[in-house]
Amino acid sequence: MKRRIICILTAVIIALTAFPFNAAAAEKYGITVGGVEITSENAADIFSDGTASYDKNSNTLILSGAKITAAPDIDGFYYGIKSDTKSPLTLNVKKDSEIICSGEELCGILTSGSLNVTGKQLDIICKTCKTAYGIACGDSLTFKNAIAEIVCVYASDTGLGVYAKNALTFDDSDTRIFGSTNALYMGSSFTLMNGTHYMGNAEPSANYPKGYEYFVSEKVKYYTVVWKNYDGTVLETDKKVHEGSTPVYNGKTPKRKSDGSYSYTFKGWNKKIVPVYSDTVYKAVFTKKALPSPANNDKKPASAEENEKIINNTDTDKTDIKASSFLPMMPKATGKKKKIVLKWKNYNGADGYIIYGAPCGSKLKKLKTVKNPNKVKHTFKNLKKGKYYKYVVVAYKKSGGKKVVLANSKSVHCTTLGGKKGNPSAVKYKKNSINLKKGKAFKLKPKLVSDKRVAVHISKFRYESSAPAVASVNSKGKIKAKKKGSAYIYIIAQNGKYKKIKVTVK
Repeated sequence: MKRRIICILTAVIIALTAFPFNAAAAEKYGITVGGVEITSENAADIFSDGTASYDKNSNTLILSGAKITAAPDIDGFYYGIKSDTKSPLTLNVKKDSEIICSGEELCGILTSGSLNVTGKQLDIICKTCKTAYGIACGDSLTFKNAIAEIVCVYASDTGLGVYAKNALTFDDSDTRIFGSTNALYMGSSFTLMNGTHYMGNAEPSANYPKGYEYFVSEKVKYYTVVWKNYDGTVLETDKKVHEGSTPVYNGKTPKRKSDGSYSYTFKGWNKKIVPVYSDTVYKAVFTKKALPSPANNDKKPASAEENEKIINNTDTDKTDIKASSFLPMMPKATGKKKKIVLKWKNYNGADGYIIYGAPCGSKLKKLKTVKNPNKVKHTFKNLKKGKYYKYVVVAYKKSGGKKVVLANSKSVHCTTLGGKKGNPSAVKYKKNSINLKKGKAFKLKPKLVSDKRVAVHISKFRYESSAPAVASVNSKGKIKAKKKGSAYIYIIAQNGKYKKIKVTVK
């Protein structure tokens, strides 16, 4: 195995040095980092984010919190850092940095000449692959006042933590090096001076001197890290993540489709990503933003005063206000003894809300102005027991010193407790989703659940679609599939209780 490792690395290094470095190309330094070639134009800030730079006078590569992803080269290997020049290279880690390698054949750092590593924490992680080398050095390799963790335990064929063609020296450094084949391999001398050193590989080697704590790879603890979307869908599974290493998500950015009421943006994970010491699951977290209701495409009154005239002239015991909608405020009323609690969802961009209400059978009147846009609840007290009341929520925005209406909610009707009649407790429907072909129709037949008989005031059920262009629904619950896509149909009881049905049009 050792002979095979030497042959592979020698072939790579010979290929790199077969042609002398063209010193005439003054603006190129023969070094690539994460696939980016270092030149005089980008040396001061290689990634344009302040995390990596290069000093040509001292031939020093400086990492300051860099997160480097290995990139493919013409030889088929993926390299984090690659130096084609035989000049001694210094890697100065000023802030903790990492190199992550993914591919079939990997190498965290490859140098044709000698390499000196110094500074803060440097992590080199080679993920599941066929062949992996943490550091492969064409001359001597020195760790001086360095902290390093190099992991190459996931290779199915060859996994070598550190290789030095000549001398390998650890001088006052703290290192953890793992390899599925060998943790370390050097061509000549091996020197340890102070520091703490920890290594692991499949088979013991006579090359390891005293002072290095050795263990076979079977003693290394591995864990599984699962990355899930908000709904539990598995996005990525990382197996054999060794104990103490920090997992990295390499999949596509998690997404969550709009549900008709809100759009969603990926925020991060449900907990901080930390080194693993047990099997772990991370779940995607999203921020939500309320969407304007489809019904708001209709012409609305320009001012709160004009809107109030329309509200006063609408018989809300029989019909809803023109251009009103259930989404996105989704008002809901809950009856208590001599009081009713009214709740609604925040309307995006609103400066406040105006609440209109009255006993059922009477005209609506302005009862309350809520000036805090984040307050979405109000309790109406000192009401008569066993009596129905109705309410409408209006979202407004201030403009030129006036209140401009953004949206009218549908009315909600609710009775206080203590009477012979009650309120709906739920809306039931046998399915949560429906598939329809374009052009087809479907009739909903929901059921109302209640403890007492409900006096119907506006309608037993009202219906609303989150995307009428995809699937529309009329006042009788008849759905019409219009074009491919998905929509949510809301079946709404008079007090705001609802059932949501997903409709997919194929």
